[in-house]
Amino acid sequence: MAAPPRPPFPTPLHIMVGGSLQSAAARYRLLRIAVVVTIAVFVAAALERAYDNAADAEAAWMTTGNVLVATVDIRAGELLSPSSVAEMPVPAGLRPPDALTSVEPGARTTVHLAIGEILRSARVDSRAGSALAALLPDHHLAFTIPADDTEAVTGDLVRLYDLTTRRVAVDHARVLDRQDDKITVAVPERDTRFLIEALGTGGTVVAIMRPAEVGG
Repeated sequence: MAAPPRPPFPTPLHIMVGGSLQSAAARYRLLRIAVVVTIAVFVAAALERAYDNAADAEAAWMTTGNVLVATVDIRAGELLSPSSVAEMPVPAGLRPPDALTSVEPGARTTVHLAIGEILRSARVDSRAGSALAALLPDHHLAFTIPADDTEAVTGDLVRLYDLTTRRVAVDHARVLDRQDDKITVAVPERDTRFLIEALGTGGTVVAIMRPAEVGG
């Protein structure tokens, strides 16, 4: 029986190729390890920064500062007094950018404030000498007109029609006050001449509007 062939002796070429492959494999493993370690370091650093930012944000949100809040229901246009407001600490996350810490004497609120509401500069007017002036929007004028044939009350939106031309004199106005058979309305400056013309001729008809009808 013939003996099996003996494996050939390794030649210098075999030794060189085998050594090169082993070295390449070792270098590849080292490169993979280095990449994984680098990624891990970057991920750890990113997580640490995120944690620090979250902690800073939480600390800033929880920082408290005093603001003025309403201690009673305050009607729109009403004078603010020491008995109707008080200082209270509020977390920074709940403080409006224009929150007030003090008000000038004679200041009035331009909107209704419920108990606990924070006073804001956008809702307080220290220049208005009367409740009507405090309620008057920018670029509007107040007119008191006869209105014994309408049920419009304070806060309603109304459209004013010219009785002579039967056309709209004022597209939309807001009722600021109601006294018996007269109402005081806020009219955009651009419409005041049409209202004056209507009042100087045949008068006006007041029509109550739904808020959704208002445009512009």
